[in-house]
Amino acid sequence: DELDILPPAEDADQNPPEEHNAADLNKPADADEPDDDHVDLVPQRTDLAGRTLRSSQRLDYSKDGSKINRKATALLVDLAIHHTVPTSYAEAIASPDAAKWVEAMQNEIEEHKIRDTITPLVVHANTKVIKSKFVFKIKENPDGSVARYKARLVAQGFRQTPQDYDFAETFSPTIRYELLRFIIAICTYHRADNAPWTLHASDAVTAYLNAQAKGTTYVTVPDLWSEELDIDIPGGHRLAGKVNKALPGLIPSGRDWYDELDQSLKTLGYKRLAKAWCV
Repeated sequence: DELDILPPAEDADQNPPEEHNAADLNKPADADEPDDDHVDLVPQRTDLAGRTLRSSQRLDYSKDGSKINRKATALLVDLAIHHTVPTSYAEAIASPDAAKWVEAMQNEIEEHKIRDTITPLVVHANTKVIKSKFVFKIKENPDGSVARYKARLVAQGFRQTPQDYDFAETFSPTIRYELLRFIIAICTYHRADNAPWTLHASDAVTAYLNAQAKGTTYVTVPDLWSEELDIDIPGGHRLAGKVNKALPGLIPSGRDWYDELDQSLKTLGYKRLAKAWCV
């Protein structure tokens, strides 16, 4: 019997099937087309170091302005584009707001001079010196406008080792919220008495700088401060700053501030609970 011979199948490579990505299958037909009803106010930007700015600063709203307040949007756009917060001294002096950042750093330095936080002096080149730096921040008003430019001098405490401080004297007690609520409840209970209990809240400005630093620690003197000094540095030596107050960033600073506050309250006649050192 003669066999029916089927014609050879076409080569699969001649007509390859189309490959579809799962994302493309769920993609709307007009996804590639720009949306004319929305306008991207803040384009993607990078800072001086090439880092991408926060994606939360990308805003879009209807052209008629019905979905967002135009004044608030203008403030946000101005902050995002013109007021980039620097991350280093070099970025601060190279930014468009360099004059304002320099003024903020000078104000911080003057505060340290008044409080005698750091004493610039010449030390041997082999002396361990902890690096310090400015931390920058823009304080905003409730409406989003710029209130002031802030620069805070801190030390890089992560460079400290257990040989640089007493590890047993670094714990800084903090109050538990259960105790805080308990105190508020007691005050509420006694509010109808002839001598009601009252609550008072206060804030310690630059709290750490009110406490004396224990031990001997040296930090680098900021460039803006060292430029004002007229000190001859002989060979084999370097400029450093001896820490007199609890500088933010140093590991023992939290405990130093607690000890200062503890002694001050005891001097006023207050007694500390044995089971809760913050009460």
